[in-house]
Amino acid sequence: MSRPTRILLGVLAFACLFGGAARAQDGSVLEGVIGGGVEQQATAALAVLGLTAVPNETASTLFLDGGSGGDDFDYSSGQIFGGFTISDNYPIFFEGLIGGARYSPNVVAEDGDGEVVLPLKWTSVAATGGIGYDFALTENLALRPIFNFSLGYVVSDATVLGKFIDNNTDIDFGNLVSNGLVAGGLGGSLMLEYNLRSPDYDLDITVRHTTMEFIPIAGSGDIEANATAISTTNWNRLRVPILDWRVMGNPVRSVWEASFSHLPGDQGKALNTSWLGQLGAGIEIDSTDTWVPIITRTRLVGRYAFGEELEGYSIGLAVSF
Repeated sequence: MSRPTRILLGVLAFACLFGGAARAQDGSVLEGVIGGGVEQQATAALAVLGLTAVPNETASTLFLDGGSGGDDFDYSSGQIFGGFTISDNYPIFFEGLIGGARYSPNVVAEDGDGEVVLPLKWTSVAATGGIGYDFALTENLALRPIFNFSLGYVVSDATVLGKFIDNNTDIDFGNLVSNGLVAGGLGGSLMLEYNLRSPDYDLDITVRHTTMEFIPIAGSGDIEANATAISTTNWNRLRVPILDWRVMGNPVRSVWEASFSHLPGDQGKALNTSWLGQLGAGIEIDSTDTWVPIITRTRLVGRYAFGEELEGYSIGLAVSF
């Protein structure tokens, strides 16, 4: 059985996570937001950008609620992600994503009259590309090294915070707040992909390790900062026809997913968790034999997500070409 040429595009997903792991701890990203000067603050911003820019098979939008205390945060991010192999004869792989994130820690500071909650808000956007090559190990198994590159921008809209810092501290924070941070990222991934197609079920298993380094560039190049995004993910999907249920002349499949990600780098520090798991279930409709142009399959999946002290859910929509 030849490996099919395919393009997978995650177009919509929603997740809400709740937990107590949002508290700032020693060495956390929140410390870099308010203390240690502009370089440490820039490193914190780059860590948030890393969450946006690293390719993710689930291409999800994530909402993270860290509570309501002074050291808590809110976080939301999203990706539109696609990837494809040209053909079996030309096994060159391309992938790309566009992502955005919003990171809103509430930092408590003293203003002389008591405690003030500083509403620091980072907004980041990033575009990431990748090019790789499929080395066929067996009929259904391929090893895929990928070179990744990224360009992103991080900015804070905390005008009140900038004014407070200028008037009450010696921290050189105004330039980063006013102008934001243009960042570039370089790195790579090593991916092992197994695909099995049969009349009874389809099985996809992927193990991917990604490492990317982000540094300020362009107008922000004089800031000495860097952040490393590292993730190792095992992602599994099983698709099974649902009895005799047919739509558009083809069987409707149930979809079952399970994934686990290890986040040992600055991504994990930003989320205050070193790992993230997801369990999902959904349905898939095959439109290959219809008038629908280009699109061959449409898949709707709901996921339960959990971390060290985080849990939540997501709803994802993806299409295959």
